Amino acid sequence: FPVNEVIEDMFLHDASKPSRLFRLSVVFFTALVAYAIPDFGEFLSLVGASICTLLGFIIPCYFHLQVFDWKELPYWQIALDSFLIVFGLIFGCLGTWDSFKNIFLDD
Repeated sequence: FPVNEVIEDMFLHDASKPSRLFRLSVVFFTALVAYAIPDFGEFLSLVGASICTLLGFIIPCYFHLQVFDWKELPYWQIALDSFLIVFGLIFGCLGTWDSFKNIFLDD
C-alpha cells in the first residue's frame, strides 16, 4: 500500500525491501491505540462524520466547481455539486454533533 511505503521511507533508510518487523510494529501500535482509547467506536464515528464527509462530498464538489468555469458546466452538474455540498454540510454537521454529544455529553 502507498501509506506503508511512505512510512517505511520515513523511518527506514533502506526501504528497498519491506521490513516485516516494521509492519508488525505498526499493526501492533494501531491495535494498542484502539484498545487503549475507551469507546474507540464513538471516536471513529466522530472522525468519520466530520473528516470523511468533508473529504468525500464537500471538497471534491467544491474543487469541481472551482476548476471548471461555471459557463462551460451543464446546469445539472452545477445543481448536483451544489446539492452535495449543501447536504454534505448539513449531514456532516449533524453527524459530527451527534458523535460529539455521544462522546462528551452522554453518561
